[in-house]
Amino acid sequence: MTVITTVAQLQDMDLDLTGDYELGCNIDASATVGWNGGLGFEPIGTGVDFTGRFDGKGFTINGLFINRPAIGSVGLFGVIDGVTISSVTLANIDITGKYLTAGLVGCTQGIVAISNCHVGGSIKAFNSSGEVGGIIGCSYGTLAISACSVDGSIGIHDYVDSMGGIIGQNRANLIITNSYSNASVIGDDYVGGLIGISGWGGIVNMKRCFSIGDVTGHSWGAGGLIGDSYHVNDSITDCYARGDIVGDEGVGGAFGSFYNGTYGNVYSTGAVIGNTDVGGLHGYGGGTEEITPCFWDTQTSGQAASVGGTGKTTAEMKAIATILEAGWSIPSIWNISLGCNSGYPCLVGVNACCGDSAVAGVDPTIAPKCVTLELIRNLEMMNNSRGYISKTGNFVYESRYHR
Repeated sequence: MTVITTVAQLQDMDLDLTGDYELGCNIDASATVGWNGGLGFEPIGTGVDFTGRFDGKGFTINGLFINRPAIGSVGLFGVIDGVTISSVTLANIDITGKYLTAGLVGCTQGIVAISNCHVGGSIKAFNSSGEVGGIIGCSYGTLAISACSVDGSIGIHDYVDSMGGIIGQNRANLIITNSYSNASVIGDDYVGGLIGISGWGGIVNMKRCFSIGDVTGHSWGAGGLIGDSYHVNDSITDCYARGDIVGDEGVGGAFGSFYNGTYGNVYSTGAVIGNTDVGGLHGYGGGTEEITPCFWDTQTSGQAASVGGTGKTTAEMKAIATILEAGWSIPSIWNISLGCNSGYPCLVGVNACCGDSAVAGVDPTIAPKCVTLELIRNLEMMNNSRGYISKTGNFVYESRYHR
């Protein structure tokens, strides 16, 4: 095991692409802005794939700079094959590539596992065919991502496609869990808050993930979670998107285009703006199965229709009764916690502010001093209780514990 304590040693990983590495402290990489005549850090594994192991041990690499707009496979790692990467934060990055560009890995192959990795900063592509993401540019083989996050911006100089908050283009058999993006994503075709496009043999199984960044596309496929799920059997459950979505064709709060897959326990709240095949939750699709109820906010989205899902008002979206009646798992997966996620349902263990108490939080949209039928219904469902007006005209509340 090689312990890395300086940015020079970080670059020297390129001298042994089969080695096992771990960070021994936080790394200041700000000096890379002056390396290699302005090109910055050289991605690990460009000519030959990196096949070793990297454990960040919870430390941070700060200020990594890469400016290589003429080449692909750009990131801290260029191309990795059969690698485990864990427990590292890349903060204040400034990374530019041509295609297969990301904060952490340009391209993955083989069996890859990435966990507890966090990326923050700016990622850009120039004159490229695309595949640009916060964590991974393009993925092949088999890939597992868990407990990862992205914060910042993923953008373009000239229009490019396959842009995603976490993955630009997925061609892998992907399992992604407990992860989120707060990055704004801008591209041409296939632009998504988490994944730009999924297809060509790869299948996504996404659970307990969310995106709150805005998504802007200029052509086909713009969605809060996935821009375009292309003729595959992707499965998306217990996820939400809250960013504003702007596109041209195939535009949706969660899915721009979603074809032949399944989804359940999904909601979206952002404004949705487009020209053709536009939906509050789901813009375009065929053969898609909604396995359990999904929702979108008709007021904040500005959309009254969707390929899938059920439209709800803002008050209904924030009412605990809505997701209880839909059969969503509370509080093991979902909850509504006072002051968290602007009052919308949150994911326990993924949203840091989301409480996991056995009794869901009181609906914050109901005035605490006003007894309404909705408040009574919420109390009844949360506490296995009942409330009623007695013959004397008094309000009586009975729970299974006491009267």
